[in-house]
Amino acid sequence: MNDLRERIAQSDPHFATTVLKFYYMEDSDSDSTSGISTVPVDSDTLARLQKSKKNVMIETLPTGQLGLPVVPHPVLPIEDAGIQILHPTILLLTKINRWSKICDSTRPKTRLKAKSDSSDIDYMLNWLAERELVIILEDYSGQPKENLLRALGVLRRFLLAGGKSEVLELLRKVMQAVDWVAITEEA
Repeated sequence: MNDLRERIAQSDPHFATTVLKFYYMEDSDSDSTSGISTVPVDSDTLARLQKSKKNVMIETLPTGQLGLPVVPHPVLPIEDAGIQILHPTILLLTKINRWSKICDSTRPKTRLKAKSDSSDIDYMLNWLAERELVIILEDYSGQPKENLLRALGVLRRFLLAGGKSEVLELLRKVMQAVDWVAITEEA
């Protein structure tokens, strides 16, 4: 895992890694020549992280955790870095599946997590739609298709009830037509 983090950090100055954490810095200093990935963390890495106003901590999880598939499939090649990552549609399905189980919670911490997940879902739907990528439910080995359709149905109803028609359209756009019909008929 550390090797992967170092390779990514060295290929793009927007990434930085510390001993235990990995970050994307949206407003990384463009004068920086590459990501800094030394361990222990050097002062330049810490300075860059403090200077950047929009750091996003990236979770790097071993396969099989948090509902992720045991075998990383399908993958998306990242040509510039010479690596493959778990396809973003799989990450989106994992996020939607968890969100659908906590979205109605009344516990304050869980409500905050659900709100954060909802924001992540909106972002990922937009990202996938911009790239014309489609969710293939059969490619997700972490849950049966019926469970995924149920979770997507919960999301669809939430978006409808909240008047989030733009996000609802993104969801429709990234789903296969047969799956979209399945979640609209269940209502």
